[in-house]
Amino acid sequence: MAYEVELSYIFLEVNDSLPSTASLNLQLPPSPFFPKLETCNVFIPLISSFAGNAMSLRRRVVRERVLQALYAYELSHEPIQFIIDNIVADLEKQPESFAFAKQLILKVIECNKELDDLIRQRIEHWEFNRLAIIDRIVLQMSICELLYFDDIPPKVTINEAIEIARDFSTEKSDKFVNGALDSILDDLKKDGRIKKSGRGLVNTGVNKQFKQR
Repeated sequence: MAYEVELSYIFLEVNDSLPSTASLNLQLPPSPFFPKLETCNVFIPLISSFAGNAMSLRRRVVRERVLQALYAYELSHEPIQFIIDNIVADLEKQPESFAFAKQLILKVIECNKELDDLIRQRIEHWEFNRLAIIDRIVLQMSICELLYFDDIPPKVTINEAIEIARDFSTEKSDKFVNGALDSILDDLKKDGRIKKSGRGLVNTGVNKQFKQR
């Protein structure tokens, strides 16, 4: 059952000035992002994501925003530009972060079938159909990074996916995502599909031992 909710995205500025707001009306089921409420205020504390005076958003925060955008797109079927304008547009103040977020969102949507096929190769068909939406989107994002973002080391991509799955999905999602991505990365390496350059060449190996918190 879907619930009509009004989402007020409140973005905290670095200088603690009055927050800017944007509203987005969607039909969405309950989730870690959109609770079962008629009206919910989603606070996104961007202030904690700035490093000193560098004014550069951490990639974790950007990836979380990409996850929100893809989740909203999956369930609302609104035009993707509408989703970007309402969920991601505030990142335009940080051009590098906004460019990364928009590129990742559009690439995941463009390559959706390819990404899902790679996931299916590592899990049973019936398991794919039962896969939590957030888990599937996290896997799609990560595989997309492995294949099409040459400057991001695989280890960074997988570690970020584990943390995001731990924070936003089910109790066992972090372990599931870790195992699935390790296997998919091995397959992509064997097929010669991992093409990294520059910073992406750093730590190209992935530690197979998953550490619990």
